[in-house]
Amino acid sequence: MSSDYISGVGGGALNRYRRKLELCGLSDCPYRVPADSWQNDPRKWPPVDFSNIDVYLLETPGVHTREAMRNYKALDSYKLLESGWVQTVRHIIPDDTTLTVLRADVTPSFRVNEPPHPPWAAVTQRGDVVAAHCDCKAGLGESCSHIGGLLYKVEMIVRVGGARDPACTDVLCTWNEASMKGVQPARVADINFYGDKPKEKVVANNAPARRADPQPVSSDGFEDFLVSLLAASNPVMPVGLSLFGSTSSNFAPKKAVVPSQKVPPGLQSLYRGVEGFKSLDQVYSAATQTMKLDHKDVERIGNVTKLQSKSLVWYEQRAGRITSSVSHSVLRTSTTKPSQYLIKSICCDRPSKLKTTAIMWGNEHEQVARQQDAEGAVSSVHSDLKVNNCGLLIKREQPFLAASPDALLACSCHGMGALEIKCPFKFCEMSVEQMCKEKDSCLDQNLELKESPVLHPNATSMCVTGASHFLVWLPTAGHVCSVFPHQEYALTSGPASTAFREGHIRPELLFRKVELGTEQSEHGNKQGHCSGGSADSVPMLGCDDKKCTHQWFHWACVGITKEPRSKTWYCDKCKSSNTKRKRQRRQ
Repeated sequence: MSSDYISGVGGGALNRYRRKLELCGLSDCPYRVPADSWQNDPRKWPPVDFSNIDVYLLETPGVHTREAMRNYKALDSYKLLESGWVQTVRHIIPDDTTLTVLRADVTPSFRVNEPPHPPWAAVTQRGDVVAAHCDCKAGLGESCSHIGGLLYKVEMIVRVGGARDPACTDVLCTWNEASMKGVQPARVADINFYGDKPKEKVVANNAPARRADPQPVSSDGFEDFLVSLLAASNPVMPVGLSLFGSTSSNFAPKKAVVPSQKVPPGLQSLYRGVEGFKSLDQVYSAATQTMKLDHKDVERIGNVTKLQSKSLVWYEQRAGRITSSVSHSVLRTSTTKPSQYLIKSICCDRPSKLKTTAIMWGNEHEQVARQQDAEGAVSSVHSDLKVNNCGLLIKREQPFLAASPDALLACSCHGMGALEIKCPFKFCEMSVEQMCKEKDSCLDQNLELKESPVLHPNATSMCVTGASHFLVWLPTAGHVCSVFPHQEYALTSGPASTAFREGHIRPELLFRKVELGTEQSEHGNKQGHCSGGSADSVPMLGCDDKKCTHQWFHWACVGITKEPRSKTWYCDKCKSSNTKRKRQRRQ
């Protein structure tokens, strides 16, 4: 950089540059300092670190933002250091100030054969950057990438060497030497991207291999080789031996294994079998026929699904059926606006992803509870008791009801019954007597099962099996109590479950409106009434929009209990469209 740099700067730029020199306490421009006055001794540099660089670059106008500084290695200023474009850094300590002025030549990254830019930076003895300058377009009033490259190189040299005395193999000046001074352009084909050793490996690998002349083998020798290979590979034989006549007889094809028990398709198959019907009555009638099961079907499903949550068939057969785990939610949800999540959970055949600590602890100790307490305590009051694994039990008369008890009991005195096992993680450190004193315990003070939502899984199991036992297991002890049919629950659950199945579960299995998020199905568009029930269901309300796709709606489907007072009534969809028409007319 020539010493007449100031003479080439005029106007407001000259005033800003002079204020920058006054801020540093410099009486003269660093570019006017003779070249032999600049020293190459990193041991005399201030301890510049990343915090000093960040503060200066963020407070100075430029491209350096907080988001960019978090990934400083992606900045152009740091890439200048990595590419070796920052040359030797030198310094001076002017007599009229305590600051250290650092300077280096930085080669432009995209104009490598042009003269380099000479940025300088004034740094205090603590490492704080007071000011910096570069002769590029952005360096006069902003922090350009050349200034950043200079500061990053100073930080790297200070961090590697510091102020200690260098060893013979760790000389600081060698870190400060320029990486490259000039780059000669060349064609890509002429550039050597590899060293000599990788080239030698490539040449050695590409050398032509020496192939030995194959020696002819007699037929007797080849047959002996096959026999010896067959004997050595027993019991697992290589399939290649089946291609030769002398050894192919050892490979006899196995007969195809035909499943002994073929279960009927799940209720989700109703969605694929709707296309051929023209009316909802035909669809509902066909769905009712498909849901019917005989004794053999119920028995097959129970045998195949004994692994319960570890069986995919168990999830497939549960979909669309009201099981013991959701029976309480079915009774509590609204009949006109039921829980969408409840409908999805009933009709979904995918495994549950819910794995809490309490659920995992209960699953781990369920088998222990069955072996330690169930078989011993229950067998004392039953004759010839057998505790068997239980799959999905479906009530043949009401195939939309199902239960999966933890075990199935069979005795000569009472017949068949279900066993529900509960391992409450919350009371795992208590005894059974202490647990009964808690408000949220499932047992009362008399060690009897409370009439609470916990009873509903057992009640549903009793609807399917006819009897039930309830086991509460804790690490200290366990307690088994008998559960008798609950008359009030039986009177309310049956009609409520049937209504919920016909009004919400069956339409969802047929059209999947909730799962797909559609307002109406294609089959509903072709009919003159909504898909919430039969056309003969009363009472119904008619939409006064002639373009309505349904025309008639059940009161329960639209959430009303009495006839509207207004002379005209529109459904939710037609109401929004009519409102838009009125606005357009007013405009």
